[in-house]
Amino acid sequence: MSLTSTTPHTFGRNRQFFSLVESTPFTQEKPATTDAAKVITANFDHKVERINRNASRATRSLLERYSGKGSVAWSVEAEVIPSGTEGTPPDLHPLYYAGMGAYANISETSDTYSLTDSQVLKTVGMTQRFADATVFNAMEAIWGAWVESMTITAKTGEAAKVKWEGGAGGYAFTGTSTLNGAMSAGAMIVQTADDYNFSVGSIVDVVFGALVGNYKVTGANRSTHTYTLDASVAADTGSVVRPYVPAQTTAGTPLMGLSGSITIGGGSAIPIIDYEVTYKHNVKPLSDEGLVQYPTDLIPGWREVTGKVSFRARKDLLIKWANTAGYANTAIIATIGNTAGTRLVCTNTYCELDYSALQAPETEEVMISLPFTAKGSSGADEGTVAFT
Repeated sequence: MSLTSTTPHTFGRNRQFFSLVESTPFTQEKPATTDAAKVITANFDHKVERINRNASRATRSLLERYSGKGSVAWSVEAEVIPSGTEGTPPDLHPLYYAGMGAYANISETSDTYSLTDSQVLKTVGMTQRFADATVFNAMEAIWGAWVESMTITAKTGEAAKVKWEGGAGGYAFTGTSTLNGAMSAGAMIVQTADDYNFSVGSIVDVVFGALVGNYKVTGANRSTHTYTLDASVAADTGSVVRPYVPAQTTAGTPLMGLSGSITIGGGSAIPIIDYEVTYKHNVKPLSDEGLVQYPTDLIPGWREVTGKVSFRARKDLLIKWANTAGYANTAIIATIGNTAGTRLVCTNTYCELDYSALQAPETEEVMISLPFTAKGSSGADEGTVAFT
């Protein structure tokens, strides 16, 4: 006897992910083939405030609620994936760009992400669809996404990883349905039960024979289950409506922590257990402005750049830990990989080493987890992230 699921399920393993830098901040754009990337996880947490209506009534029971402000929190984690070619941006370039603020490309040499004191922050659009070869059953899209923090980690023998977290100014969910009547002048009527499978901002296929498309929902009338598309489509009743993304084009392989070097205060490279650096921007979304449901602008706050390097307390390395008491500017440079095109260099030139306790187990070797705070020299130079 065998068990077979009769209803298609949604699997994270079937995720198709796309990201792009928005040409106009907070303005949704359709993803393109080259915007595809590989990620480990991507979570879009959309919420709408529901407010209890406490107007006078002849009962103590709550009878009504209405909608207030909306918010979107998101996080994306991925392996660090260089393109494999010097001067060609890495996988997830839009998020590195938004995570730092400035970007410079030197053809056939490097892609460098640095910091900026500009008030103009890059915003990103992201789309994820969960689909197998025959079923297209769920898609989420966010836009106006800003990066609150970006963390790069590396451990010997593991793939280097990067994680971004932030908020966004728009969200759309897209499911599946069929047309409940022929389309006319870009007006799409779906089955009543599937009404909330589509939002303004949904991007859909309308499958009529061999016809598929790349149509954006620009308007919604939930009382009539009618959605306006950005183009007119000749499709008849019963045609399948489903989430759309373009074909994926990705390149590069994960960067493994098997080669490279880390220096603390110059000199020879030291053997490390793990390394981490975090860029946090303390962004203030303007979520208190009236007549809009989601934030439409941002104010960057004080930037914080922190990290840590963990290593064994060898006799010659203990001075690295002891130097904490000097409060001197210390350069920490982490180079992960040693082959051109597949190398990541994280540079923090003006670091202050922070106090930490020696980690002394009962019998094994003593360990040091050395935290640091990266400062600027003249400003916006706390660090760079470069693919070379």
